[in-house]
Amino acid sequence: MAGTPGTPEAPRTVGRKPLSVLLDELTGAAQGWLSTCRTALAEPPGALDGLLAPDGDVAAALENDERSSWHPEWSFSRASAEAVLAVARATAAEPGDGSTAADLRQQAARHWRTSDLLLPEAADADTAGAAGAAGAARAADDFAGLMERALRGTLGRRASVSVPVLLDRGRQGGGRMADLTVTCLRDGPAGLFPDPERMAFGSGDPAFAAALEAGWATAPLSLRRRCVLWSVAELDGNPCNRLREGSLGAPLGLALDGLHRRLHPVHRSFTMLEVLRPRRALTGRLGRDGELLEVGGLDAKLGAAASRGYQVVAPSANRSDEVAHKAAAVGVELRYAAHLPEAVRLVRRLGRGRTGLLLLVLLLLVLAPLVGVQQYRAHEQEQAARQAERESLSRALAALSGRTGGEDPLMADLYAAAAHDLASTPEAERSVYEALHRPARDKLPGAGSWARFTPDGERIMTVGQVEGRGLLREWSLTRREPTGPSVRPSRDAFPATGLRTHAVSPDGKLWAVADDRGSLQLWSVPGGKRVTAPIQAHRSAVGTAVFSPDGGTLATVTNPDGGPSAGRNADARTIRLWDTETGALRRAIVTDHTGFIHALAFSPDGRLLASGGRADGDGPTLRLWDAANGRRTGKPPGEVAEGVSALEFAPDGVTLAAGSDDGSVRQWDVVTGRRLGQAIVAHSERVRALRYTRDGAVLVTASDDTTVRLWEARSGESIGEPFAGHTDGIRSLSFAPDENRLVSADRAGTVRVWDVNWSRYYGRPLSERSLLRSVAAYSPDGDRVATASWDGVVLVWSTDGSGRGWVLGAGAGRVTGLAYAPDGLTLATSGADGTVRLWETATGKTRHTLTGHRGAVNALAHSPDGKTLASAGADGTVRLWETASGEYLRTLTGHRGAVNALTYSPDGKTLATSGADGTVRLWETATGKTRHTLTGHRGAVNALA
Repeated sequence: MAGTPGTPEAPRTVGRKPLSVLLDELTGAAQGWLSTCRTALAEPPGALDGLLAPDGDVAAALENDERSSWHPEWSFSRASAEAVLAVARATAAEPGDGSTAADLRQQAARHWRTSDLLLPEAADADTAGAAGAAGAARAADDFAGLMERALRGTLGRRASVSVPVLLDRGRQGGGRMADLTVTCLRDGPAGLFPDPERMAFGSGDPAFAAALEAGWATAPLSLRRRCVLWSVAELDGNPCNRLREGSLGAPLGLALDGLHRRLHPVHRSFTMLEVLRPRRALTGRLGRDGELLEVGGLDAKLGAAASRGYQVVAPSANRSDEVAHKAAAVGVELRYAAHLPEAVRLVRRLGRGRTGLLLLVLLLLVLAPLVGVQQYRAHEQEQAARQAERESLSRALAALSGRTGGEDPLMADLYAAAAHDLASTPEAERSVYEALHRPARDKLPGAGSWARFTPDGERIMTVGQVEGRGLLREWSLTRREPTGPSVRPSRDAFPATGLRTHAVSPDGKLWAVADDRGSLQLWSVPGGKRVTAPIQAHRSAVGTAVFSPDGGTLATVTNPDGGPSAGRNADARTIRLWDTETGALRRAIVTDHTGFIHALAFSPDGRLLASGGRADGDGPTLRLWDAANGRRTGKPPGEVAEGVSALEFAPDGVTLAAGSDDGSVRQWDVVTGRRLGQAIVAHSERVRALRYTRDGAVLVTASDDTTVRLWEARSGESIGEPFAGHTDGIRSLSFAPDENRLVSADRAGTVRVWDVNWSRYYGRPLSERSLLRSVAAYSPDGDRVATASWDGVVLVWSTDGSGRGWVLGAGAGRVTGLAYAPDGLTLATSGADGTVRLWETATGKTRHTLTGHRGAVNALAHSPDGKTLASAGADGTVRLWETASGEYLRTLTGHRGAVNALTYSPDGKTLATSGADGTVRLWETATGKTRHTLTGHRGAVNALA
């Protein structure tokens, strides 16, 4: 009811609390509405009902939103709350209510599409309208998924960067300061999204949306492939829910640049040399080429900066006498920049304190005579001479970076960074390029002769020997020093002979150590407590020990130095399997090896155990055993006359690789006993370690010749150049979880970390002969075969031997799948870039390009009638498409990880899928509902038929 004319209307209240106060609690810094929904999710079913009752306090407060004037037909805060509640209800839905949950998520997504805070995916020029709308819908769907993770508390933030921003209050008058924060998640859909935990009630306008798009366009491609969140909050922590600012484009570009530097494996090593200049804020709109465009409301923003004691960096287009007088009047130091890189340099500076002292000492040690450069900075007439000296010092540091790259990669990276910071000389730019492309990322001298990444990929676990006793430690890659407690057996555990061999369980929680007298002990990690009493495993030195994939069994075998031959030593021919929980002997496998056994390996499912070694006379060098009953099983693999020194199963559990004393590597099919391809002449000395990538496509080898090499597993062709840098024989290999890094350890105790980014090997392209042909498919009539490789090229060949038919096209990365339609007229291809392409086999032309997966597409399958195509993604989803039109039909969700394989039933009514979560799911293709979930596998399921 209106008040008396001339008197202000009393604030509306609910109970004793004004509506405005309750609205702030729900949508402000505390984000009370999200907390309410999150709490209700943890309560019994039905707790979400009634939270937004029309006659309730919450609904009344949300309706009291002044932003309704921007959207006269509804309260934006009320609509935002309903969207969050819809996601919460979808999250709480029963597993059988898949359609209801999908409808609720779509309801929420429709609201956020109106917020002007989401960036649609880029559309081609020919399909800008339809593809743009589809991109906006996908962005809204992705944000709804992020909101669900926020409600569950599983966003998984990795790194954040904040920068100050200046905002114009517009019609309210004056300016204000706020913080713009960008955050990278550990996983999630690629793109830029508002932070669901801070901006759930936010809204923008076209100018702000344009600023988001311009800022995001400046981000490096590696960052654009990640999931990045942004939020804008006032200095008191309250989110800025109304954003009408085109001038946030430049600060967003600055923040994304800082986030990229923090995440990049090279920049992360020396970000300590760069920090944001305190009390300096950037404002400006961004153009397409990174130029800073004129901003409005600069007077108000200068006033806000003055009130907080900030300096301001503004676009050169705003330079005028009037602006200069205003800045002087309010006491603000004002600087100008024409482009974003120039503005970034003005805002960022070299760090002070310890980092500044480090750089100063570094410069003095390199070229002490040039310290006098500082004396000339105050003199304008010496500007040219000073620049010349800076360039000279930059070249010297670049040369120093090149000389130290092999011995100390991290210090070489610091030299390169300092050289480029001093001056952008060609030598400095080349040293930074070499730092980015240097395979050796780090070196840990004296760490140990065995190394493995921890499950999170942030640290390295090493095992070495000190005073005859084993020492297990974890190392920080950023500080290059041990972190956390170490595990070291007590002195009485190894009274005389010391550590001989060891093994660490796959989960990193158990450490098995054995001495030269055959004594075996199990220790907990971390904690360093002995799990079982000492076990007399063998009568002489334990030479090899290996855990089963589940960590429940430890296999050991003796290998004494200078003892009798295995043929006369029954203990040397016996493999013993131990229960790691109790220390009891589960089984003793008496083998028919005539020489010592030097290598053991479990299959990925733990059912098979492979043993290999040297042979005396005509004895076997390689055997397969049933781990459950100890009997010899499978077809006997071929013999290795030179002896087996290393063994490794491929992830499929069918392929076994064996390295030998002469440096060669052979692969066998353990089901048929047939050797796969020719022997790989891998090294000049004994092979000590083997590792496959998760997809089995790449085999990594390490040897006593001090090198690490990469091979295409199917063809045996070399990938790139050897990784050189060790000075002694290499004893262990381990991949990081993302498989972009590899750690190796040598006998001298040096551990090295290598960058094995599959998209480049020293920046050199692969020749056609060495292309990694990873997938192939025959046409239904058998007349043609399509092959695909890691360079994105799809080749169609004639099976009559007449040669290659044509090149269908090139994708934006590795091709991961091929599938002919039943009529042979259409070929579907999938790629690591997340796209699916449909090709006309008669003409080689693209019929449709299908997008929607948020990551690599791992597999494809056509329905028996050829009308539907199913695609399996690393994002955990299966998408169904209409083959004729390329129209998206539906998404099947349920797997907790990447979907690796799929296949249709003969009648087309059921689709089977398998994934990294170890499950197989059967779906009704007509409804998209889960029919059955099959469990039992202990690892990823990679194939179906």
